[in-house]
Amino acid sequence: MNTNIRYSINLKGASLFLRLGARIFKTGIAIILAMSIASLLPDDVGLKALAGVSAVVAMQPSIYRSFKTVSDQALGNIIGAILSVTMVTIFSDNFIIMGVTVIVLIAILFKFNLAHVATLASVTALIIMGQHTGSFYITAFYRFVLVMIGVISSSLVNFVFLPPKFETKIYYNSLNISSDIFMWFKLVLNDTTEFNNIKQDSHNLKQRVEKLEKIYDYYSEERPITKKTYSPTE
Repeated sequence: MNTNIRYSINLKGASLFLRLGARIFKTGIAIILAMSIASLLPDDVGLKALAGVSAVVAMQPSIYRSFKTVSDQALGNIIGAILSVTMVTIFSDNFIIMGVTVIVLIAILFKFNLAHVATLASVTALIIMGQHTGSFYITAFYRFVLVMIGVISSSLVNFVFLPPKFETKIYYNSLNISSDIFMWFKLVLNDTTEFNNIKQDSHNLKQRVEKLEKIYDYYSEERPITKKTYSPTE
């Protein structure tokens, strides 16, 4: 294979990576890691794919939120596991009890400001209350462990593999938005644009500014953890 062909393939690979985004690749790696760890558990555990599912749900856009998710998801899942085991022990595991359990669980999570982990906690509760073979309590324990394997795997991957560079994103997004705003000022002052174009582009600019604000929120959360000297060429 000559140099030009290899260079072309590398460019295509890089272009594909940029289009899909690092988070998608990290999610895939987190699934692989979670499933690999889950495969070490006894064969009779069953539903080992739960580790992969929880890794997908738990993947976060920043390192700070990943570590915060571990503690919050652990607490939410513990509450969900205890509640589901209690409800099954007292009332059995019919679908009405499952629905009531999720309602009570979400109410508890809202009470303790854990509403953001309600999705995975509810999934954990329903999985624990689902069909099982052998001892219900042992099955419930292993299913809880599988969910936490996924949560921890996604956090580790997010920290180690291609951590987000929010400084670079903020720098270039701010630069591009500022350039576009000054360009439109010039066009409007020279009366060389139409109202419909201004309206459409102002809407696009607003969306870009909102996206930039969200990136800055992630950056401000993560700054104490990853403090370093910034260079826009990184």
